Amino acid sequence: GRHAVDAELVDQPVPEHLGRQWARLGRPGGSFWHAWTRAEALAKVTGTPLLTWLRTAGLDADAPVGVQVWHVRLGDLLMCCARAES
Repeated sequence: GRHAVDAELVDQPVPEHLGRQWARLGRPGGSFWHAWTRAEALAKVTGTPLLTWLRTAGLDADAPVGVQVWHVRLGDLLMCCARAES
């Protein structure tokens, strides 16, 4: 299968323009990095450019069929891993 990883420091501030878009979804600010790393990992594992993924699927999209996604936190580092079946 294919694998992808994305990681962010959860204590860093959310970029203002992304924070505004996240707020429009009615989501709590603290979970932004969880959604962001997930979107990035899913875009990578599906071979979709990130901007295309964000425009078509968004930050809160379900994982495609056959894709597993999970998060691991190590201190202030949040990693999202995605695996697509072959």
